[in-house]
Amino acid sequence: MKQLISLFLITLILTGCSPIETARVLDMTVRPFKTNGKIYSQDIPKDAYSCYQETIHLFEEMEATPLRGTPEKGFIVAIGFDKSFGKRCSDTTEVAVFFTPVNFGKDTPLTKVEVSALNYPLSKFVAEKLFPALGGGPAEEEEEG
Repeated sequence: MKQLISLFLITLILTGCSPIETARVLDMTVRPFKTNGKIYSQDIPKDAYSCYQETIHLFEEMEATPLRGTPEKGFIVAIGFDKSFGKRCSDTTEVAVFFTPVNFGKDTPLTKVEVSALNYPLSKFVAEKLFPALGGGPAEEEEEG
């Protein structure tokens, strides 16, 4: 435990980041995407692992770089969308995609896929590319409430 705390403190000092930013960099939170991001959501008739793998493939085609997340954690955070989205975002603007199994273990798998970014037009852009690539329909903003 001491080693983990020491590593965290060293990372904090070396990066010059606030504790919240350091936690984000160390993959400890994706909360800002859920609370502040523009979320587009759709149920996709595939299992979560397949959705994850196909999303990675689409991001490669878009020349984006996955930073963190795994199929087991149920999310991907990626950067580098400036190559496909243009100057409307920086090369470090992040997009998160969440994969939640809806009817896990059933005959017909279904996964809730959510796309979120703090850059709202980028969130919509990625959702419009991702949902059809996964076999879904057009992107629609998630209802609040």
